[in-house]
Amino acid sequence: FMWSGIMVVFLLSRNYILMSLAVRASANLHTSTLGKVLRASVPYFFDTHSVGEVLNRFSKDLETVDMLVPEYLMQLLQNWFFVISIFILCIISTPIVSVVFALLLVFFYLVFIKFRAASRELKRLESISRTPVYSSFAETLSGLQTIRAYGASERFLSEHEERMEENLRYFFHLWMTLTWVSARLEFIGAISLIATALLAVIFVDFTDPKLLGLALAMTPQISGLFQRCVQVLIDLEQYMVSCERIFEYQTLEQEPVAKLTSADLPGWPFGALEFDKVNVKYRDGPLVLREVSFTTRPGERIGVVGRTGSGKSTLFAALLRLVDCVGGSIRLDGVNLCDVDLDTLRSSIAIIPQDPVVLSGPLRDALDPHHTMPDASLHA
Repeated sequence: FMWSGIMVVFLLSRNYILMSLAVRASANLHTSTLGKVLRASVPYFFDTHSVGEVLNRFSKDLETVDMLVPEYLMQLLQNWFFVISIFILCIISTPIVSVVFALLLVFFYLVFIKFRAASRELKRLESISRTPVYSSFAETLSGLQTIRAYGASERFLSEHEERMEENLRYFFHLWMTLTWVSARLEFIGAISLIATALLAVIFVDFTDPKLLGLALAMTPQISGLFQRCVQVLIDLEQYMVSCERIFEYQTLEQEPVAKLTSADLPGWPFGALEFDKVNVKYRDGPLVLREVSFTTRPGERIGVVGRTGSGKSTLFAALLRLVDCVGGSIRLDGVNLCDVDLDTLRSSIAIIPQDPVVLSGPLRDALDPHHTMPDASLHA
C-alpha cells in the first residue's frame, strides 16, 4: 500500500506540474501573439493576410499548442521510460542480446529519419492547405446574399470542394506514412522477442530463469511501445509546426510608437488640420497620394470628391496613421501626427468607414467601447 500511495502521489504531482506549466505558457503565448497582431502594421499585415489565416492560427494552431503538445510530451516521456526499462531487463537476463538490440536501434534510427522528413513536410503542407478552406468558408458566409443574388452558388461550392480535396490529399498521404512506419516497428518488436528467446536457449547456462521469464513476458510490448513512441514523437514534432506558425506572428512589423500622449495634449484636438506635401503609398506600390496640400479650420465642413481609386479613403487612412506618409507631414492644431501616440490619435478622431462594423452587444458599447463618456454625451 505504501508503494502504491507513493506512485499515486508521484503521478498526480507530475501531471499537476506539467499541466500548470503548459497552461501558463499557453496563456502567455496567446496574450503576446494577440498583442502583436493588434499592433501589426496595417499595410504589411492586415492588407496581406486573409481572415481565414488569422482564424486558423488562433483556433486550430492555438488549440494544438494548448491541448495536444503538453499531453503528447508527457506520453513521450512515459513510453520511452518503459522501452528503456524493457531493454535493460532483457540485457540483464541475456547479456548477449545487447548486440541484437544495438543493430535494431540502428535500423530504427534509419527508419525514423526517413519517416520524420516525409511526415514533417506532409504535415506542413496539410496545415498550409487548410488555410484556404477557412478563408473560403469565411468569405462565403460574409458574401452569401451576393453569391445567391448572382447565381454563383455552384461556382463557390466547386471552388470550396477543390480546396477541401487538396487538403485531404495531404492528409491521406500523411496517414499512409504512418502505416509504412508501423509495419517496420512491428518487425523490430518481433525480432526483439525472437532474439531474446533464441539466445536464452543457446546460452541457457548463463541465463537467470526468473529474469528470463520476466523479460519474455515484457518483450512483446516493445513493438507497441516502439510504435507508440515514434507516433507520439512524430505527432509532437508535427504539432510543433503549429508553434512555429504562431511564433511567426511574434516577428510581425509593428506600428511605430510615438511619444506624445493625451496627458501631453490636454484638450487636443480643436480641428485645425494641415496637409503639407503629403506622399502616401501602400507597401512597395506607386504613390497613391502625391504632394497633397490643404488646410481646414475648426468647424468647417469639407467634401472630398474623386473617382474610384483616386485616394479619398487613403486620405483618411493617412489621417488615422493606418498608413504612414513617405513624404510631407500632417498636422492637427500644429501637432505633427507622427509624434502622437496612436491610442491618443485614434481615440480623438471619429470616422465612419465605407464598410461600417457594429459590435455585438448594446449600442452603447459600439458608440463608446471603453466606457469613457457619460450617457448624456452619447445621447447628445
